[in-house]
Amino acid sequence: MYNFYSSPTLANCAFSANSTTGHGGGMCNDSSNPALLNCMFSGNWAMMSGGGMYNYKSSPTLTNCTFSGNSVERGGGGGMYNDDSSPMLADCAFSANSTTGSGGGMYNNDSNPALLNCTFSGNSALRSGGGMYNHQTSEPSLTNCIFSGNSARNGGGMENLNASRPTLLNCTFSANFAENAGGGISNIQDVGPMLFNCILWGSTPEEIKGPASVSYSDVQGGWPGKGNIDTAPYFVDPDNGDYHLRSQAGRWDPNSESWVIDDTSSPCIDAGDPNDPVGLERFPNGDRINMGTYGGTPEASLSPRQLPLLPGQASNPSPADGALGVEINIKLSWTAGLNAVSHDVHFGTDYSLPLVSNQTTTQFDPGTLDAGTTYFWRIDEVDSEGYKTTGAVWTFTTILPPPPPPKGRGCFTSETGVWVDGALVPISKVGLGQNVGRIDSANVGGSSVRLPYLGKVEKLQEHEGTFACYDVLLESGNCVSVAECHYFLVESGRWVSLQNLTTETRLQTSKGSIGIISVTKKPMPYVGKVYNLKIEGSDWYLVGEDAVIVRDY
Repeated sequence: MYNFYSSPTLANCAFSANSTTGHGGGMCNDSSNPALLNCMFSGNWAMMSGGGMYNYKSSPTLTNCTFSGNSVERGGGGGMYNDDSSPMLADCAFSANSTTGSGGGMYNNDSNPALLNCTFSGNSALRSGGGMYNHQTSEPSLTNCIFSGNSARNGGGMENLNASRPTLLNCTFSANFAENAGGGISNIQDVGPMLFNCILWGSTPEEIKGPASVSYSDVQGGWPGKGNIDTAPYFVDPDNGDYHLRSQAGRWDPNSESWVIDDTSSPCIDAGDPNDPVGLERFPNGDRINMGTYGGTPEASLSPRQLPLLPGQASNPSPADGALGVEINIKLSWTAGLNAVSHDVHFGTDYSLPLVSNQTTTQFDPGTLDAGTTYFWRIDEVDSEGYKTTGAVWTFTTILPPPPPPKGRGCFTSETGVWVDGALVPISKVGLGQNVGRIDSANVGGSSVRLPYLGKVEKLQEHEGTFACYDVLLESGNCVSVAECHYFLVESGRWVSLQNLTTETRLQTSKGSIGIISVTKKPMPYVGKVYNLKIEGSDWYLVGEDAVIVRDY
């Protein structure tokens, strides 16, 4: 079907085994807004783009539609290709679609589709974005979606580039594969997607490659961000596509269409953003949304924290159950149960919970804990006759470790002066083995100061090419020229990149701090050689007449 400035309505229709040497093997929409309900696109083929459907300046609405086994020969979007389009999809499934280009399931080019309760499974792209490929400032929004078993050279589940920034809320990425990088999500750009209440677990080689803003999410291998955890999510049956969370209070079984009880509970239950509404989650819901694709829906697993307290059980845990950002030297405490004379303390990083102590006090010191780790603990109360009352399982997550120091990627132009052997020398003339800084007296900025000794020059790193170049003008009147990017130590003690310097920033020097007059990008790129130093035993050195402290690797 080809729609041109048209908006047909289709219900319960099937498009199968159609082909085109152009775009849209099953359907091509040009400036059209069709509405589709319960439609199927299977085994369609396009030579150019959009094996199942191609949209150009179109905003179709699709509900409960499937795209399976569609393919593209040369372009992208095995299932669907969107160009300057904003389709809306609800309860749609993309499975086993393929392309020799990018976007096995969906390709978005300067497009902003909205997807709700959609799945991308078993799609493949020879290049990038097995499940979804976002290109050229595309900003799709995805809510309660699943990406599983997709594959590509880069970005097994999804790849984003050219300022594309999708928003993902309560989505799950699992068992996706990339040959090179970004098994779950790959980002080839300076900004990344925004993920909230998501689970990324079991993809290869890593869950996320490149920048990403992630919060209140479970990411295998860890990821910086508020409320993030790194612990097994306890999916029910991921091998067969069941990504419900196990729960001792009850979780939905789609096979029997009933609620069943598990022997464990997922740490992703009640772990989403506390400021987000729980939506349609059934009681008991802990008054907090779950992570993952069923968070905020009627199929959200129930909260074990709402189970009634049994007589004799320990209560009032400190830190509170589900607490985040707990200090690594925390001491655990609780209120003893009725008739308890001693307490069996079970503690660990998963639900196996080994017995670590039997004691009469209601405080336990686990020692120094690992940062950014979720811990599980339980107190079994023992009465005077030796009878035990098994306690509830509580969890808390320790504060994230501080991020590693930043690395500078660029270098300095050849005439930039650095301090070696007590003198200011052009960086291109620095020799191996010279002392950086040195404690001898030196004339810095018109004053005699003792430079800190940092170490010997281990390597003068040289790069040749075309570079964006910036002039950092200081209040002393001196100027430092920087190629591409560098990190400067500021008055507060933080390392700040060149691009984030402002006139309100004060840089640290060997004798105090100095203000910035301006940071100006030169109109013409710098062509030639640029340099930086590798220092034995140090990762920073002193640049310019004012001995500004910089770092680079």
